[in-house]
Amino acid sequence: MQENQSRWSVIITMAGAMMASLIGSGFATGQEIIQYFVSRGWLGTLSILTIFIGFSFVGYSLFTVGYDHQEDLLRTNDIYHIYTNQFFGRIYEGVSFIAIFLTYSVMIAGAGATIQQQFALPVYIGSSLMFALVALVVMLGLKRLTNILGKLGPIIAIAAIILGIYAFIVYWDRLPQAEALIQEAVQNKEIQTSSGNWLISGLNYVGYNLILFAGYLSQTGRQARSNRDSAISGTLGGGFFSIAVFISYLGFMASFSVSGKASVPTLILANDIHPLVGWFFVIMIMCGIFTTAVTLLWNSVSVFAEDGTKRYKILTLIVGLIGLIIGSVVSFDHLLNIVYNVAGYFGIALIAVMVWRQIEWRKK
Repeated sequence: MQENQSRWSVIITMAGAMMASLIGSGFATGQEIIQYFVSRGWLGTLSILTIFIGFSFVGYSLFTVGYDHQEDLLRTNDIYHIYTNQFFGRIYEGVSFIAIFLTYSVMIAGAGATIQQQFALPVYIGSSLMFALVALVVMLGLKRLTNILGKLGPIIAIAAIILGIYAFIVYWDRLPQAEALIQEAVQNKEIQTSSGNWLISGLNYVGYNLILFAGYLSQTGRQARSNRDSAISGTLGGGFFSIAVFISYLGFMASFSVSGKASVPTLILANDIHPLVGWFFVIMIMCGIFTTAVTLLWNSVSVFAEDGTKRYKILTLIVGLIGLIIGSVVSFDHLLNIVYNVAGYFGIALIAVMVWRQIEWRKK
């Protein structure tokens, strides 16, 4: 009995680590939900169905491959060579590094935007605070990192779900006007939107997350007790994250006239309930940003140095500081839109390769 409880504790921690990685500044602030799903109107529901299938598959594949190929995953980006070959593996290593670093900058920008919107402070204050916290935790190493992320992920997801339910209930009578308001906002460029149709938008969303976290999640899969447990963890993590996205989507659809055009829509809704709830969500958003930024900075630095070494700690500070400068200069919503869309298309190609490889492995 105790062994079974311990086994499920590992499964849930791994699933939580996956959810926490996906819940970054884009999701926690609501900006991701607006750009990828709400901007599509009701067709956004089809995009969310796409990510439900996509994340469940990606989580399952990365965790099981991480468990089955432990001896081949000596470096973070070795996962690309397992799915492709030496040539394309190196290309994806380069794409991944650039995307990961720039997305870390997006996270830092998100922290600055959150603090600015809530407290009317300069962007660099929130960005600098996040940089300091992330750099400190990354120096702790991967094992502690996974434990921290696994505990924060479900809490942030639950908070986002509760806010989405609140917004849907309070503003549900505005749903009939939502489609027209959204189309007008898109035409007037009052909100950013992802490229392509609803299907491409959904695949792009899964794709950019894949580029960012393939290395980290495959390494996390090594901690499972069996292939079956790794499969359960990946499917649960991807599935529950998609459910959280759907509930948040419904909330922002209903409340679009109130929150849709803000840099941090989540804070508008939270303060709408009560100022103290606004304070609470500032903490939740910063935690969401923190969980993703930690993973991204770790991935950026671990390519060049081994955990815990002096070189590793120096690089953590240098790379983190460069990201801080970028995130303090470029606006949050524009930086998110550019980086996520470009990385997403590389991710879509990798998803196709992963599906092909899984079919090949099953035949053997």
